[in-house]
Amino acid sequence: MSQAVGTDPYSPSFGKMAVNGPWLTGSSGQNNRTSGPWRVYAKESDVVDPGPSSLWVLIDEDQWSINDAGFAVGCGQAKWIDWPGTYHNMACGLAFADGHSEIHKWKDPRTKVVVRNGVGQVSQMTVTGSVDWQWIAERTSAKR
Repeated sequence: MSQAVGTDPYSPSFGKMAVNGPWLTGSSGQNNRTSGPWRVYAKESDVVDPGPSSLWVLIDEDQWSINDAGFAVGCGQAKWIDWPGTYHNMACGLAFADGHSEIHKWKDPRTKVVVRNGVGQVSQMTVTGSVDWQWIAERTSAKR
């Protein structure tokens, strides 16, 4: 699930506050709910930029990248933090806030996790000029 969408179950208001989107700036720790430059979305009325048909909520993550329940996208820095799936002929499925889903085909070969000796080589990777990173960043969040 997108790290920019949903409510924080650990907040004092018991899941009524938006998630904090800690990786939206490109490194962990920034609380975008209270002071960060990027939007986070707790309820439908929050989804104004991007709009519901452009804000992805669920994604098919690469198996080697799964490390928690959130898919991190650094909107302020061109790098993969978590990696999208490429199982469907270099494409993956996404579900959007308006309820529609789509298969998106990735174009940049750097989007695919490199597998060596049966092990996926996943680590944060800068992808300057990646049309794939640009596409997902524009659909993850927007500047306040």
